[in-house]
Amino acid sequence: AGGTVSLNGGLELPLGGPGGLDLKLKAQGVKVSIGTLGQLSARGEASLSGDFKKPVLTGAFYPSQIMIAFTLSAPAGMGDVVILKPGQAPPPLEKTEEPFTLPPILDPLAMDLKAVLVNPTRISLADGWLDTRGSVTLSKAAGGPLIFGKEVVIDNGLIILLGKRFQILQGGVAFRDRPEPNPDLFAEAQLDIGTTTVFVNVSGTAKKPELNLSSLPPMSQTDILSTIIFGRPANQLNSGQSQELSAQALALLGAAGRQEMEKLFGPDLTPDVVTVHNAPATGSSLEAGKYLSEELYLRYRQNLGVYGGQSVGLEYRFSRTFSVESQFGTSRDSGVDLVFTKDFDFSHIGEEEPEEKKTKGEVKNKPGLK
Repeated sequence: AGGTVSLNGGLELPLGGPGGLDLKLKAQGVKVSIGTLGQLSARGEASLSGDFKKPVLTGAFYPSQIMIAFTLSAPAGMGDVVILKPGQAPPPLEKTEEPFTLPPILDPLAMDLKAVLVNPTRISLADGWLDTRGSVTLSKAAGGPLIFGKEVVIDNGLIILLGKRFQILQGGVAFRDRPEPNPDLFAEAQLDIGTTTVFVNVSGTAKKPELNLSSLPPMSQTDILSTIIFGRPANQLNSGQSQELSAQALALLGAAGRQEMEKLFGPDLTPDVVTVHNAPATGSSLEAGKYLSEELYLRYRQNLGVYGGQSVGLEYRFSRTFSVESQFGTSRDSGVDLVFTKDFDFSHIGEEEPEEKKTKGEVKNKPGLK
């Protein structure tokens, strides 16, 4: 999508010998998709040389106009379409962790690639931005594993979370020459709320991140979270706000909270999804749901606003486009809905906009229509 790519050189077919490779690639201003995470533009060059039995790949690339949108990521283990044979059980939603390996055909390949972020490179987020520098290297000896090296440093940035502006003081990811894409994380963010300053520290690895909250003046973790969400400590909240605080805390626990719930309820009853919905008209609500199959989703929702109420819903998805939702309860929105969802790609409109923009349209009947 835009930009230029040139490939030149030649290759000598084996015909009884080892053959030979001498290929050079150059790219300028090429837009590269990184799946549901976003997109970027890149320039750089690479070469593939040697013979077919011992090829060598080298090169350097310089990304720019990086756009990351984590909110577009699909749930882990969820495929677009799963076709089952009669009597075949659906696959698990959570994939078993497998070691990172390259296809056997790449085993003879030697590699020395790097991606360099010039100082500084602005990464645009869905709600914020980061100024970064550093590089990431991919190296490999013939017959050896792929090694991830170097680090990317965050000098400053801004992230809007829960409607609050968190200033990124420092951070980064360090790959530590490991044979897997699992870098160490380090980051520190600051939020000023009146006379209180909240600090958020992230550590651990990409697969097992750790979050720690602290503040000035010092407060408990519950009071810090309450201050972030409502602007005051937990002991100053009314009953409705206390329920919402509990829901937000549960949602922020993420995988750790799910492990604790699995200890209590067992794997068969543990929710796959715990979500806090914020609706200005009706107030916040807490949803816990479980996928009975890839297409069938069962949920329970408790309204935490002044209207109260609770409901149980069932969603069956025929395809990416059509689904049927049914719900009943005391929340005054019982009924059956036929939902149509369509993605519209507007990335070709306006050349000054580097990132792909999508919007979703939804057609639903009125609640209560049978």
